[in-house]
Amino acid sequence: MDAKYIFVKGNSVPTLKKGLVAASLAQLLLSRGLKTTLLRLDPCLNSDFETIHSEELFVTCDGYVTDSVLGCYERFTDKKVRGNQCVTAGRIFQNVLSKERRGEYAGERVQIVPHATDEVRQCVKVLGSKDECDFVVVEIGGDTDNVAKTLFLETVKQFREDDECVIISIVADEACEDYDLPCDVHIESGAIECATIYEMPLRLRELQVDAQVLNAIGWHNAKESDMTEWESFVKRLQGLECEVSVAIVGECAEKELACRSIKESLLIAGVHNGVAVELKLVNAENLNDGNVERALNGVGGVVIASGSGSQGLEGRVTAVKWCRENDVPMLAMGLGMHAMVIEYARNIVGLREANSTEADARTVHNVIDLMTEQKTHSGLCGAMRLGEFECSLNEGSQMAEAYETLVVNERHNHRFELNSRYRKQLEDAGLNSVGVNPETNLVDAVEVPSHRLMIGVQFQPEYGCSVMRPNRLMAYFVKNVIRK
Repeated sequence: MDAKYIFVKGNSVPTLKKGLVAASLAQLLLSRGLKTTLLRLDPCLNSDFETIHSEELFVTCDGYVTDSVLGCYERFTDKKVRGNQCVTAGRIFQNVLSKERRGEYAGERVQIVPHATDEVRQCVKVLGSKDECDFVVVEIGGDTDNVAKTLFLETVKQFREDDECVIISIVADEACEDYDLPCDVHIESGAIECATIYEMPLRLRELQVDAQVLNAIGWHNAKESDMTEWESFVKRLQGLECEVSVAIVGECAEKELACRSIKESLLIAGVHNGVAVELKLVNAENLNDGNVERALNGVGGVVIASGSGSQGLEGRVTAVKWCRENDVPMLAMGLGMHAMVIEYARNIVGLREANSTEADARTVHNVIDLMTEQKTHSGLCGAMRLGEFECSLNEGSQMAEAYETLVVNERHNHRFELNSRYRKQLEDAGLNSVGVNPETNLVDAVEVPSHRLMIGVQFQPEYGCSVMRPNRLMAYFVKNVIRK
């Protein structure tokens, strides 16, 4: 049986809310035993998200940088998302123009209809057939009446004419239907306001949205949804009484949508450890020796977040030093691990001018650098490690204790590496390399065993979690924060 398509749209509705509705509906369908996947159609004209640095993004297991909403998809469905689950208007136009240049349109005048809409249809249908799905839930992204959304709405209209889809419209106050698209299921935006985002699937079930969708599409033999585990998670989340405080240090960390994956990963790890994690957001760009005590005093643990470029690097170095000197549990990721290595090299090894060549190309001690083979690559992303890579852990290390295995696969999003020429010096001084990539021997994890918990990783552990499955390293970090 061919897949059925469910389009989630909403005029003047925040894109995050649409993403939550799409992810929640997918979870409800999965709980009924129906094979379901998700797709986001984004109206931005970027061909992809790799060069966007003005907002938080998400890295898929197969190495694509996408909108952070896909992190919500993965956390809700407990299924790894892939790059083909986020399609931008820019990519559609790029594909169409590439085909035109190759002569695939036989000299025709290339237009939005049918050429661009056919390209969108192909992206939607390929996802359904490749994964052999019962349903593909398609979110039409964008906050407002973006002109580029017209391309996607016209495509939905074609699906509607072929009787292949159900359309869900989230209606904001006094907002009208857009683009002459009659909908099968209406959801009042105010009716789905929840205390936490994790109540959304239960709220949609209460409104019988999944039942309405199945009825509209003519699917009458689905079993009842089983949300027992989800209900248990929400109940535990609502009943948390013990609380721990964790600071997240990163540039623009105080913005609402910044570090979202880290925030949600810590929340989930907290629930599974029986504690509420109170977050304190600290902007790394403003952090220095004069204010770090005031900024971090009283927190039970610190996460040093990654970032773009070397922005906020010295603030992160300051935070690492404070954690080391005060024996406060610390987990550093990506650029945060670079800061950890630099701080240790400067203040423990004695290499006072140690730095990353990303921040200072002329540094005397390039403890963080591009490896030789990477320097031949060109372009913004040519030398990056993107996506999921294997990491071999040292037996007896804190990392191995956290993951309860010696081989893990986590997602990377970086170019610069720990310079292997300094590895022995750092280890002799107490900074152990405890995780390496087995193919390249590049260091992926370091820790200071003499410290209560001081771990740095090249990868982004926050990406690999779901409501039912917290990331093991994030859960281990919270567990150590709880310990007095």
